[in-house]
Amino acid sequence: MPITLNGSGAVTGLSQLPDSAMAAGSILQILSATKTDTQSISANATPSDIVGLSITITPASSSSKFYITGKVQYAVRYGTTHQLHINVNGSEVAGSLGDADGVRPRAHGGNGYISTGQTYANYSVAVDFLVNASDGNAHTIKLQGSNPDTNGSGILHINRTQTDGNGPANPRYVSTLTVMEVAGWVL
Repeated sequence: MPITLNGSGAVTGLSQLPDSAMAAGSILQILSATKTDTQSISANATPSDIVGLSITITPASSSSKFYITGKVQYAVRYGTTHQLHINVNGSEVAGSLGDADGVRPRAHGGNGYISTGQTYANYSVAVDFLVNASDGNAHTIKLQGSNPDTNGSGILHINRTQTDGNGPANPRYVSTLTVMEVAGWVL
């Protein structure tokens, strides 16, 4: 159909491109989750879900990619360590982890041991990763937290400080997860 610009300035003959016609690298859809409440995750080496930071997305094509981005605000007790994990369809994304070396924990991000006196400290861990859709089914992408060092009181506090007193030294925060479907190309 020809594209026409009539005398009133209206354009006719245009239609929306199907997702399959989008150029590689085009953003096909964006979904986002925002967590404004708090959560405390007990010390455990097994990653636990960060409630509210989960997205289910169905790709337009099995050749699509998912660009996963966001950040998690958390506080921890000094003398402990915590990690952030990316989970897709019930499995931690292997490529989103640091290299294996000895008995060191592996994660997408986190913190090492915090020095004493960090009662009010809060940390922001960035999320930034690209994964293959691999199929046209719905995919559930979620963020998880863990503390592989279970010798201390290693509670991971999301969107709050460790002490969480009612005062200006204990603000509340926001954590986010955004997933973008990117038109296919091979990684």
